[in-house]
Amino acid sequence: MKRLRKALWAVISILPLAAAAQSWSWAVPVDGSGGESCAVLQALENGGVVAGGAFSGNLEVQGWEAQGLGGDDLYLLSLDAGQQLRWALAAGSPQDDEVSALAELPDGDIAFAGAFWFSLQLADTLLTSGNNPRGLFVARLSPEGQLRWARSIPGIGLKNITGLVARSDGSLALGGYFEQNLNLEPAFLDSGRDDGSTFAFIAALDGAGNTLWARPAGHSNDTRANALALLPDDALALGGFFNDTTRFEE
Repeated sequence: MKRLRKALWAVISILPLAAAAQSWSWAVPVDGSGGESCAVLQALENGGVVAGGAFSGNLEVQGWEAQGLGGDDLYLLSLDAGQQLRWALAAGSPQDDEVSALAELPDGDIAFAGAFWFSLQLADTLLTSGNNPRGLFVARLSPEGQLRWARSIPGIGLKNITGLVARSDGSLALGGYFEQNLNLEPAFLDSGRDDGSTFAFIAALDGAGNTLWARPAGHSNDTRANALALLPDDALALGGFFNDTTRFEE
């Protein structure tokens, strides 16, 4: 039996569904001063895994340490097939920051997305939320964990990225929801409402982070996208919920 106070764990050996019992294959502790969480996992083609989450204060994984900048800060860590740490990244600001989605690109790069308040320092790139307190972001890392690019996605009102997938051509698709508007420059999504209701969205970025297209969905009350999947023909499936009525328009 493996017992850990705080842990990231994954089962990498699956027994048949008819088996009477299954066992944990391994567990890796992600420890710190309190408030650590693992929010997203991405299995890698090389047998490893990338994990992302939040922490406050400090964080320690297999000898790597990070000091928080205030509030909840975000982290990413990459484990190889033998569960050894390959690289780790911490980023943050004096406010709360989070990572909400991960994807592996065909060339082994890692894309991740999340949200921040006011500003977020990612390696040597400073992202800002513009004239609104909360902003979204998408970033891309090399297989070794080096930042290739990062971009912010500002907008008015509540907003979140809930799904991120990599397509076979190296582009990225992301889904989520927003309240009044969302600036995916050059695309600009506007709900046309200011009553607190939300619209779902889906968008595509090229490999350099430039917006290819973006589509909203909604009408009255809340419409939110909570899940995004890539189909075998590279088409996209979006799932979520709506209240009252919603519209999917060309």
